[in-house]
Amino acid sequence: MTSNDLSNLRCAHWALLSIVCLFIVGCANKEPIKVTFAFGADDKGSVSKLVSEFNEANEGEILVEFRLGQRLSNDFFDELAVDFTVGGSDIDVWAADVVWTAYFAERGWTADLTEKFQDGFSKDDFTEVPLHSATYNDKIWGVPWFTEAGFLYYRKDLLDQHGISGPPSTWSELFSICQEIKATNQEINHGFLFQADAYEGGVANACEFIWNAGGRIAGTYDESMQKINDTTGLSGKTIEGLSVAAQLVQDGISPRNVANYREMECLQHFIEGHAIFMRGWPAIRGEFLKPGVKVKAEMVGISSLPTTSQDLPSRSCLGGWNLMLNASLPEKKKEAAWQFIVFLSSRDAQLYRLQEVGALPTLRAIYQDQSLHSEISFIPEAYQIIEHSLHRPMTPQYKELSPFIATVFQSVVRGTLTPENALRDLEIHLAGLD
Repeated sequence: MTSNDLSNLRCAHWALLSIVCLFIVGCANKEPIKVTFAFGADDKGSVSKLVSEFNEANEGEILVEFRLGQRLSNDFFDELAVDFTVGGSDIDVWAADVVWTAYFAERGWTADLTEKFQDGFSKDDFTEVPLHSATYNDKIWGVPWFTEAGFLYYRKDLLDQHGISGPPSTWSELFSICQEIKATNQEINHGFLFQADAYEGGVANACEFIWNAGGRIAGTYDESMQKINDTTGLSGKTIEGLSVAAQLVQDGISPRNVANYREMECLQHFIEGHAIFMRGWPAIRGEFLKPGVKVKAEMVGISSLPTTSQDLPSRSCLGGWNLMLNASLPEKKKEAAWQFIVFLSSRDAQLYRLQEVGALPTLRAIYQDQSLHSEISFIPEAYQIIEHSLHRPMTPQYKELSPFIATVFQSVVRGTLTPENALRDLEIHLAGLD
């Protein structure tokens, strides 16, 4: 080998060494893929803890930033809608109220997750109604994260004292129980508390009164998940359901100012011992476990909402949140964001949130885990209520429809609008959205 060959070999060696060093330095300086996740609440820091756990497990590869949004559903929606409308949001993954699916899908803001969902999950993994809330036009636009439905909370201790074997299954039974207990208990000011203020919770309550009389609102779905477009034959039942809400106030079973009540006003009166029954979401169960409260967890039972007759199945309004993915993401970032969605919707993550903040899971296996029934006694009842819940109208025009339903319902409860005229106004407004 000549000296010239040796020189060339040394040059090649140093060149190769330089490339290796540059590769090593490049790997060391590699930035993780950043994913921004937005949600409007973080009670007890449960979401932040899960984000931290994911980041630790994916250190150097994916980094999730948790962006806390507005707490109220409508305010958080407005926040997201503004972001997307003014040129595209920098939020990669967000939690979406179950009523937003059609709206976000129609505008192309949320990614079609049908293929990813089918590759990563089975439809049987999730409870049916929450999964349907993430479906629009036969495509899946989100992964169910946690779910809710309207529960009947009742003072189990008071019913026991009066020899009443269980919660009422019909409104007439509820009326009778309230009259009996109120007649002998001076602390009880109210028989039944519900939410009739003009907001999204009022829409849920309006639907429940109508459904539990056998009525329906156009755009909602029946128990077979078939969309209801013609409600003409159910008009009498719809009027009957709205009449029950008005009668509760007229007969003094519910307070007159229930037309201005939201969840917190109802909870305050109930937890202070002034009411027998209350319509509420699952998450408030934790309030009865707090130290110093007058009405404690062992004094409270949960059941399905009453109906107008024994032969009608009880229907609660589905609530809850789905995880959505920004449709405009590049493929590499979309994969990282999908990994985070899979993590948040996993059994361990859902079980943690159930135990920590009472967020009801969407995975069927958690409800079927017998070992949890002794630890979380309300799980079997919750599962039955969720399985028989129904959706609010699933339409891209929901944000225009929702305030109208809420205002009409509030007027019925106040007594300033008859149930017959309320139905007429609803049908006219629904027709205008077609």
